[in-house]
Amino acid sequence: MPFKYVAYTEDNQMVQGILDAQAEKSAEETLDKAGYRVISLREVKRPPNIEDLFPSLFKVKGQDVITFSRQLATLLEAGLAILPALQVLEDQIASKPFKRVISEVVKDLQAGSSFSHAIEKHSQVFPDMFRRMMVIGERTGDTDTILRQVAEYMERQSLATKKAAKALMIPVITLFLSLGVVALLITV
Repeated sequence: MPFKYVAYTEDNQMVQGILDAQAEKSAEETLDKAGYRVISLREVKRPPNIEDLFPSLFKVKGQDVITFSRQLATLLEAGLAILPALQVLEDQIASKPFKRVISEVVKDLQAGSSFSHAIEKHSQVFPDMFRRMMVIGERTGDTDTILRQVAEYMERQSLATKKAAKALMIPVITLFLSLGVVALLITV
C-alpha cells in the first residue's frame, strides 16, 4: 500500500513523497534506514478499481498455474536460475492478472526473498499444497521435479472436479424438470 510521507533529511532538508510498503511500521523502518526523520506518514487511499469490485472476473485460472509450473520446470531443467526463468515466463504470460502476480513475485525475488516466500503472498493464486511443495523443493534443491509433480497433481485434481460436475449435471436437470412437472400439475 502506498504511504505519503513528510520527513527531514540528515542535513535538515524537508522531503516528501510516496513510499510503497506492506504496513505503516515497515514504511517507517524503510524511511529510518534511508536516514529520514519522519514528520508525518499516512496511508494513501486508492479508489477501488474494477478488479477489486469484481474479483471473480479477474481471477487466475488453475490451468494458467499448471502451464506456468510446467514451463518453469522446463526452464529450471535447462539450467536457468529461478529469477531469469521467471522473467522469461513473465513476458510470455497472456493473462493480465497472472502476469501481475508473477511481476510481484519477480520483484520479491529481486529484493532477496525466496521463491516459496514470494508466492506465499499470493494464496488466492497458488494453492496451499503448491506453496508447501515449493518450500520442500527449495530445501532439497529439486524444484524442477517438484514443479512437474505439482502440475500433474493439479491437472488430475482439475479433471476429477470436471468429471464430478459432469456427473452431477444429469441429477440436477432431472430434479428441476420434476419440480417443474410437479408445479405444473399442482397449478393446472
